[in-house]
Amino acid sequence: MQPTVSYVDITDADSTQAFCMKCLHHFDTIHDLLQHYADSKNHNWCFACSKDFESAKRLRKHYRSIVHLPKNLQCPLCTKKFKYPSAVADHIESGKHKLTRKQVTFAVHSLGVIPTISVEGRIQQGTDISTLPSMPKLVANPSAFDGQSYRCHLPQCERTFRTLLSLEKHLNSAAHDEDEFKCPNPECDRAFKLVSGLIRHVESETCSLTNVKEVTDRFMAMTAQFTKLILSGSESS
Repeated sequence: MQPTVSYVDITDADSTQAFCMKCLHHFDTIHDLLQHYADSKNHNWCFACSKDFESAKRLRKHYRSIVHLPKNLQCPLCTKKFKYPSAVADHIESGKHKLTRKQVTFAVHSLGVIPTISVEGRIQQGTDISTLPSMPKLVANPSAFDGQSYRCHLPQCERTFRTLLSLEKHLNSAAHDEDEFKCPNPECDRAFKLVSGLIRHVESETCSLTNVKEVTDRFMAMTAQFTKLILSGSESS
């Protein structure tokens, strides 16, 4: 069951907003409402997120979650820091460091992670990372405009976009890549095109595979490994 969530903008001094939807009670000020959230047994309020959870247990779990971690995970290629391991992987995959998402994917497959996270048949045996083909930038054609929007005409897509730039971003994204990774939980059938997507899935604790610290430690170690592999491959090319 999803947590019951309420929101309030504490920067809004308008007393008309000081109403508790759960208790159906009006308060004179926003601060009075927040004090109510803190004192009432009807609420399990996270003040950092402005969310109300259905039980104290769910609130405690929320406090232990990755949402409340500081930005202390540093990219192994620069000084930028992130809250989540998936954000580090996404940052590297994005091409910010002149690395393609295909290089990152290949490097992760090469690590032979146990339990396996590679989709069967996606590991390219005998391929060297330095020989992977480059990823040319795709340019959206204005002729994709159908009178109302810009349409992707790649097979099995037909998505539409309001601007030509949005279509071009879509064409150069992983939207049309094949699934490369799978959840290591044998009872889960989720598959992902990018390792950042897999990590984000594990971070969500949907499959209850592990705790926040283990997720962070394991995937940051993996990020460092695949980054080192990519760099060594680039230097030898």
